[in-house]
Amino acid sequence: MNLAFFVCVPILLFVIVMISLDLIYQDKQSFSGTLTEKRYNKILVTNPQGDKFVYRLPNEQFEHIDEGAQIELLYYKRTKTVTHIKSNPIEMEEDYCI
Repeated sequence: MNLAFFVCVPILLFVIVMISLDLIYQDKQSFSGTLTEKRYNKILVTNPQGDKFVYRLPNEQFEHIDEGAQIELLYYKRTKTVTHIKSNPIEMEEDYCI
């Protein structure tokens, strides 16, 4: 047989198993942070400790959030597919002078 067959089949089986596990178990995780960058269909989210994470979004979710916004993501554990985004408005404290 061909070498490409022996390379592609295990990769394809692995992807099928991971997606199936996500769909069957519905293991979702939550992540909160600040949206620091948007490009193409990817967002860069920074958590309060300064760690940066990249997530892919569908086009219908991508347009509704702005850079610098506090967001909360709900995503699948294994494939990191984002299922829900909640944008939290940033509350600014007013500086009062006497």
